[in-house]
Amino acid sequence: MSGGALFVHNNFPGQFRDLSSALVRRGVPCMAIGSESAVEWPGVRLVRYRLPRGSGRDVYELAIRAEADLLRARSALTVAQWFKDQGHTPDVIIGHPGWGETALLKHVFPDVKQVLFSEFYYHGRNSDIDFDPQFWRGDESSLIKGIAKNAVMAMSLAEANEIVAPTHFQASLLPPAFGDRARVIHEGVDVDAIRPAPPKPFPLPDGRVLQPGSPVVTYINNQMEPLRGLHIFARALPGLLAHAAEAQVLIIGAEKPRGYGLTAPDGRTWKEVFLDPVLESVDPAGCICWGTWNIGGCWTHCCCRPPTSITATHLCFRGRSSRPWPAAATSSAPIRRPYATPSRTA
Repeated sequence: MSGGALFVHNNFPGQFRDLSSALVRRGVPCMAIGSESAVEWPGVRLVRYRLPRGSGRDVYELAIRAEADLLRARSALTVAQWFKDQGHTPDVIIGHPGWGETALLKHVFPDVKQVLFSEFYYHGRNSDIDFDPQFWRGDESSLIKGIAKNAVMAMSLAEANEIVAPTHFQASLLPPAFGDRARVIHEGVDVDAIRPAPPKPFPLPDGRVLQPGSPVVTYINNQMEPLRGLHIFARALPGLLAHAAEAQVLIIGAEKPRGYGLTAPDGRTWKEVFLDPVLESVDPAGCICWGTWNIGGCWTHCCCRPPTSITATHLCFRGRSSRPWPAAATSSAPIRRPYATPSRTA
């Protein structure tokens, strides 16, 4: 069987969830290549690759990421060759180049067009490394490492027929050499899943129940870390509660030592570093609610809809290319200030 689409994503379906589902509904044959963390998806034939070994041993510091990406690229090539040997040659390859898997696919499918998703082309200065003065100490080596992370991704993008970025910001990060092939196509909002919902009482793990109409403030992120503004949020909490003592602040997120940004010091989590000291200085029984929702290791929109249906204010701190949770689309309560985005000096 030839034709159809071959999706390539380390954590398939990732950003291709809705697109792959739409193609399946239209009867388009769909295949996928992913790592061992990739998830089976209805109607898509997924084959996971396995790495032959780990990376980072006796490797030049600036080449560590490139080695890891090339290991993934070579493993993905093996799966692509298996698909071809089985008689499956796609009409188009739709891939995420961020982990390297797409870099060598032209060797197997030289005539198949590639559409690659540009989530984040790394930079040294004026990007995710040095944007926050609280953590940036002028370490030039960190900037150079950031640039070097692009090595294999640039290989992939060089082979792309089209490059799709979800925002103008993400497209602007691409080098000029790739600009003529870049298109900005927003990922969209699933209005069936994310829409205004009737407010309902929301039970908390400690037995308390948040009632519709109460002054609820929500802060939701898949991981609690400085890259998503946890430290700024923590500094703002005492002032917020001083002005609105009746507020119920609901914090939802995974507690880990590291997310997408820096690793927390001394083996602690970023919640322990920034949020716990603040929680000790306020009355948790009266106004702070801490919650961690993590279903089967994966974050889902459905787990965040109930609290946002009763929120009065949702805080979103955006670092790098983070996308805000659309609380305004899910809440039936009056939104006084749906998003609060910190400046670099906040």
